[in-house]
Amino acid sequence: MSAGDVLPHQVLPPSFGTQGSHTPVPTIPSSIDSQVQDHIEANQPPEDAEMEGGEDTAGTPRQRETPPPTIPAVSSFHEDFQHESDSDGEEDEEDEEDSTPGSRWEAIEEDKSKPCDDETAYIENKGEHSALDHTYWEEQTFIELDDPELVPGTSGRIEWLVEHFNGTKENPNKDLVMRSQKVRMGEYEWQIKLYPHGNGGDYLSVYVECVDMLQPEFDAFEEFKQLPVPNLKGAPSLKKRRWLAAQVSVVMYNPAEPRTNEFKCDAHSFHKGSPDLGWKYFSYEPRYCFHQRRHGQREAILRDDKLAFTAHIRLIDDPTGCMWNQGVSSPEDSISVTGLRPFRGQSAFNAGMIPLLHLKQFREFIGRIEKSDAKLVLKLQYLIHKMLSRKPPKRHSRHDVRAVPIADCVMFLQSMRQKLHDAGLGKDFDGLFGPMKRGMVSDRLQKNSSVQAAIDSHTKLDTPPVLSLELERQQFTEQRKWKKLDYKIDLNDVVTVRGHSYTLYGFVTHTGHLQSEIYTAYVRPRGRDTRWYCYDGGRVRCLTRKQALECANGSQNRSGDEHDSLVSPGLDELVYLVYYVRDDQPIEVPAEEELASHMMPKEKQKVEKDVQGQQTTSGNPTAATATATATENESLIANQQTAEIQQPRRIVIDYFSREYFDGFYLNDKPHGEGHLISVQGDNYTGAFFNGQYHGKGKMIYAKDGRVYEGDWVDGKRHGQGVLTEENRRYEGGWHEDQQKGKFVLTGEVTDDEKSCCQICYMNPLNCALYDCGHVVACKDCARRIDDCPVCRKRVLARVELFGVTVSLE
Repeated sequence: MSAGDVLPHQVLPPSFGTQGSHTPVPTIPSSIDSQVQDHIEANQPPEDAEMEGGEDTAGTPRQRETPPPTIPAVSSFHEDFQHESDSDGEEDEEDEEDSTPGSRWEAIEEDKSKPCDDETAYIENKGEHSALDHTYWEEQTFIELDDPELVPGTSGRIEWLVEHFNGTKENPNKDLVMRSQKVRMGEYEWQIKLYPHGNGGDYLSVYVECVDMLQPEFDAFEEFKQLPVPNLKGAPSLKKRRWLAAQVSVVMYNPAEPRTNEFKCDAHSFHKGSPDLGWKYFSYEPRYCFHQRRHGQREAILRDDKLAFTAHIRLIDDPTGCMWNQGVSSPEDSISVTGLRPFRGQSAFNAGMIPLLHLKQFREFIGRIEKSDAKLVLKLQYLIHKMLSRKPPKRHSRHDVRAVPIADCVMFLQSMRQKLHDAGLGKDFDGLFGPMKRGMVSDRLQKNSSVQAAIDSHTKLDTPPVLSLELERQQFTEQRKWKKLDYKIDLNDVVTVRGHSYTLYGFVTHTGHLQSEIYTAYVRPRGRDTRWYCYDGGRVRCLTRKQALECANGSQNRSGDEHDSLVSPGLDELVYLVYYVRDDQPIEVPAEEELASHMMPKEKQKVEKDVQGQQTTSGNPTAATATATATENESLIANQQTAEIQQPRRIVIDYFSREYFDGFYLNDKPHGEGHLISVQGDNYTGAFFNGQYHGKGKMIYAKDGRVYEGDWVDGKRHGQGVLTEENRRYEGGWHEDQQKGKFVLTGEVTDDEKSCCQICYMNPLNCALYDCGHVVACKDCARRIDDCPVCRKRVLARVELFGVTVSLE
């Protein structure tokens, strides 16, 4: 099964099934439709919530950057914590004169023991590498990126010998921070930073820092060479954060025995707000244990009061600016790194709408509408203005929690299409996205391993300027389970449809089980051979082509008989909606874009006020709902009143991860004959009345395969009906889901039933009656027996049986 038209909806399945037939176009019930239009960014955390400052990888409080930058002077990126020394009760002025780390010197007695023969054999068998084997450590550090757009650059190392690590009583090492000599790699100087007494603890703390980025004169920002979307004319120019991606490792070792060493590696995007990378707990043991040899070491790592360090560094030419970037946590961070303003949450509407907002043709279409009774148009204009102006969310503002409908991208986009048609704007919209379909053909073929193959095997498609295709990602199996289809499909950069060439522009992925609300949008605003951008929750990331397309492909490792589960969900991220732009349509991204006066903020103040005063519309009782936080007015579409439908109409509701319905609707509820498959897999065919099973109908229960066919009243089995189970058939009366009145029961007793309690027929036979010894019931039922039903003897006690299976003959 597949969803209906979307811009225009054309279903292209990547995988298996059977030939479908023409069916009525999927339709959205009006109550769901109005709720959909009331909420743009459903299920989102408050966008205006205060964002807490984070820490860099080294545990340093990170300074927030707000472009254009105003960078304060940086003195230190790691706090030097002070500790109170434990008092031993002795009034020793020398011991109590200072409580800072390193103020109390303690003598150490070096451990000069050597491993025995057995331990030496163990060390040699487990494998060991000298700290001076630089080739080996570089292989461990400089992991291949396997991406043609990520080019390795300059590499080098810093070698540093620390003498007098502990010092003497006369000259103790009281340094809180020690730094190595500077080494230039590429355009930057680097050094090792060591906290010999720990950075707030007893464990050695080691960092590698970029010296140039610590200098006050270092410019943290630079001009964007190209923006993914234009900047609003008259708005301040955007500044891009300067960064430097690098792979880094540190080896700490005994200089006299370099085979005794400890190793840590990582990768980081260095910038002004996070100029170092390191480990607060670098060592396996506290520093006061360094002089003691551990099992598996040839010598203690600290001998003759000396420690040696080698840092291996390789710079990476990262055009995205987002590799190993742990600092993109706020809207301002995303803007300074990618030039794009994020939209909070991973709702279905966000994911489906974001690629359209990047299209200049769509923005121009919405911008040309000066007056419209459709509040949807005003909201879209409002979003366009906020996207181009990069207006960040307010730090402190009120937000509310509303009940919103759960829906997928196709459902939201279909609703938007319908509203624009109702407002008399359908002609221009269809000119961009193609006419609305009157029917739909589903063609599932497992052999379709690419979008082009699916197009070739599909019926004739339209060729609008913007082509949107939904890939089928769910199937109702013979086991009465909805299964998420996770087959891999290649997203062709270029496809051909009836002689017209199209280029991939964007796609939407779904993550998790079928009822998951995690949708992610990927878009390539400048077209072929340019960067991809991912709207992932509350941030935007720039990606290479390989990184983006890897997110779209499903897993090949799941077994064929698995079904979708809320308990153990598969977290595969799968593409299911793609956008292509016809090659004769120019993809233009000017440096600036001017919006019409009616799209400017003063004209939108009324819109904001109107949105803030909206109330949640009454929902469809048959539609699933969720609670979401709506903030900053982005998460709302104006309330649209829908005229009451007086006559039942035939509709099809067939959307990804939603229940399937094919039948008649009246007043937004199933009414009349219809076919419903719930998200749990229960399959009902028959009569409905006011949204409930009512009249004659047949239900196949997904849980156990039972089949009921007969009378229904208000959603319950009531009247005469037949319930067929695996080995039994009940035909008779029902009263509110309970068997009642005369009936005919046919079937046979199975071996499993012979081992069941003869009272409740649910639990196993596991209790013997004393003193007759008969076993006829489970433990719970046996408690209620006073006389044995077999021999009529008085029951004196009950004995529970373990480790045996009892069955009746």
